[in-house]
Amino acid sequence: QNAVGHILLGELQFKSGQYDAAEATFRTGPVINSPYPQPHLFLGHIATKKGRLDEAQDHYQKSLVVNNAYLPARLALAELFFNRGRLADSREEIRRVLSVQPELVPALIVKAALDTAEKSYSEAEQELTILLKEQPDNALVHRQRGIYYDSRGRAADAECPIVEAANDGPAALAEHGKSCRQGYEALAQLGGPPLRGGSWP
Repeated sequence: QNAVGHILLGELQFKSGQYDAAEATFRTGPVINSPYPQPHLFLGHIATKKGRLDEAQDHYQKSLVVNNAYLPARLALAELFFNRGRLADSREEIRRVLSVQPELVPALIVKAALDTAEKSYSEAEQELTILLKEQPDNALVHRQRGIYYDSRGRAADAECPIVEAANDGPAALAEHGKSCRQGYEALAQLGGPPLRGGSWP
């Protein structure tokens, strides 16, 4: 129970942006050595936010060693692989996630990003159409749709999703909606992986 209490505390610290405090909490002996996958998941998230990507990958993989069926860690690993350009590894992790939860929205966003990056445009458009129907107010879906259009050289079509996504996010982002590049940069604040798959650096 001591470990569970510390895990809950660490999650609260992480969600409130207290990353150093959360890292210290998750690294305490009773927590990091507990039979739960969450400590390594959140340590991976913290390492990702601090740019320590090798460490993040190690934590996500350790989370899966603790519980190989823990989908949040597998999804996080897929996102990390995508953003490091390891598309085949990312696709394999997403395949495993979707084999368990075929309608999991964050996983479908990653798959749409993969399909966009690999120019499987018909599949990406199908996935984004489904996602938009299921979650019309999800800013990350709009962001990925804008990236999809941009990757196809359709900047004018990309404009609308960027504005919609900015308007769905914090009010301060709306002013960035008129510029695709600024829109993508601003929308990164919404959380989740960049998953660009397009022409932006």
